[in-house]
Amino acid sequence: MPDIDVEVLKQEVLSLLVSAKNGLTEHELFTDFRMFNANRDLPYKELGHRSLLDLLRSWPDVCRLQGQGT
Repeated sequence: MPDIDVEVLKQEVLSLLVSAKNGLTEHELFTDFRMFNANRDLPYKELGHRSLLDLLRSWPDVCRLQGQGT
């Protein structure tokens, strides 16, 4: 995979979250990201995270996690 521009990735995730009035579940975010990025997965492993939730927890400037397991 080419170098990952984290700031561009954050903007893409933020755009998806802002467009969802009531927020997104982890699965919905994962699916929406793939749909808008030519079936590419969110590269959380390439960024050193064990899961998508771990990645999102490290981005408090992008999202706030609510609900079960946070």
